[in-house]
Amino acid sequence: TAALFAAIVVLPAGAPVAPGAAAAANCPQVEVVFARGRFESAGPGALGNAFINSLSSKMGGRSMGIYAVKYPADTEVDIGANDMSRHIQY
Repeated sequence: TAALFAAIVVLPAGAPVAPGAAAAANCPQVEVVFARGRFESAGPGALGNAFINSLSSKMGGRSMGIYAVKYPADTEVDIGANDMSRHIQY
C-alpha cells in the first residue's frame, strides 16, 4: 500500500500574517508541500510532479514554492508527517 499525503498552503496577497510568521518578501504566495509515494526517489514523486505541473498553469502570475517532504518513503510515514508538520509550522 502506498503511503502518500499532501497539503497545499495558500496565502492570498494581503492576507493577515501572525507575528513571527515567515513573512519575508521572498516567500511564495502559494506553496505546495508534497510527499512522494512509497519507494519513489527523493522529491515530490510522480503524482506530486503531475499535480505541480497542472497547478502551474492555473497560478495566474502568483509565485509558487515547492517543498518535498523528507522521509524514507517506506513504512516510516511518521518521519514524513513530522517533517511536513515542522515545515508548515515554520
